[in-house]
Amino acid sequence: MEKCVDVMTKNPVCCVPDDGADRVAQMMGHENIGSIPVVENMKTKKLIGIVTDRDLALKIVAEGRDNKTTTVETVMTHKVVTCRAEDDLQVALNAMSTHQLRRIPVVDNKDQILGIIAQADVATRIDQPEKVAELLKDISQSKTKSSNGPVMKWLDPRKITLKQIIIMIALLLLVALVVVLTLVTTGA
Repeated sequence: MEKCVDVMTKNPVCCVPDDGADRVAQMMGHENIGSIPVVENMKTKKLIGIVTDRDLALKIVAEGRDNKTTTVETVMTHKVVTCRAEDDLQVALNAMSTHQLRRIPVVDNKDQILGIIAQADVATRIDQPEKVAELLKDISQSKTKSSNGPVMKWLDPRKITLKQIIIMIALLLLVALVVVLTLVTTGA
C-alpha cells in the first residue's frame, strides 16, 4: 500500500492568519489551487487552519465583506482533518470520504505542514481507477446529516431548483470577479 508521502504534493504554498483575503485569493489564482494551509508562522509552519476558495466565496463575497481588510483568520476553517506522511494512503482516502474533503493536509507529529493530498493527486498518482471513482463519489455525494446540515440538503442534486442553480452560478461569478479585481488592482 502506498503511503501519503508518496502521493502528496510536497511543500504546499501556505499563508498566515494575518494575511488578507485579497492576498490569499491572488495566491490561489497564481498557483492555480483551491485551498491554502494556514500556518502559525512561516518559520515553524505549524498548521492551524485551512482556507479554501469556497471560504472566500461564502464568507467574504456572499456576506459582502471587504476582501482587502478581511483577514484569513476570520474566514479559515480552524478544525482541520489531517493525516501523517507515514500513514497508508487509505487512511487519507477514508478521511477524505468520511468528511467529504477535496484535499487533506499532511503533517508531522508536531503538526508542521509537509504536504497536501488533493483529488487531482489521487487521480494522477495512483493507478487504481475504481478507488479514484469511489473517492470522487463519496466526496461529492450529498449527506444531509453532515455538519453543514441545511446547506447540504439545499444542494441535494435530486431536489435542486433553477433558482438554486442561478444562485450558485452567481456566487461562482462573484468569486471570479473578486479574483480578477484583486489581480487588476494589485497589478499582478
